[in-house]
Amino acid sequence: MGEMERGREELIALRCRLGEPEAFGELVQVMEARLFYYVRKFVDADESALEVLQEVWAAAFKRIRSLDEPDNFRPWIYRIAHNKAVSRFRQDRSEPSFAAEELDEGTAGAAEPDWNSLDAKRVHEELSRLSPAHREVLVLYFMEEMSYEEIAEATGATLGLVKSRMFYAKKDLRARLEDAWGGPS
Repeated sequence: MGEMERGREELIALRCRLGEPEAFGELVQVMEARLFYYVRKFVDADESALEVLQEVWAAAFKRIRSLDEPDNFRPWIYRIAHNKAVSRFRQDRSEPSFAAEELDEGTAGAAEPDWNSLDAKRVHEELSRLSPAHREVLVLYFMEEMSYEEIAEATGATLGLVKSRMFYAKKDLRARLEDAWGGPS
């Protein structure tokens, strides 16, 4: 995602804050597919994801005028989506998987695994098999191009926890991909 696209989102968010009627529809059009993908990583069915997405848009519509800075739009909307998706995930599961992870101080500064170009379908399949917390940081970082700080803001986690989750998520995904292909990539 480029600066131009981010700038467009911020401009539309500003127009929404100012009460421009058609701006919210534009915002939905620009963000819906990415938010759906994000939410779908938490819930088991497309129908549930669409219901959560409706809740996200309803909450965003109610609160858009309280958005302090348009450049905070992306973490703000993903925070709403995170809260709604986690709530649905917990509602759908008898045993929530969003337990707090302890930060391993040795991993926060450790070298991250190298990544090669891999088959997108396999990556998406294996991504769906990761824990919800690990899926979330990978989606926000790689697909939404959020910084660790923005991910922390969107998820309500500390920066250290985001770094720890990212380290273990990459490590787990890489191991799964290597197993699927019969060895290191």
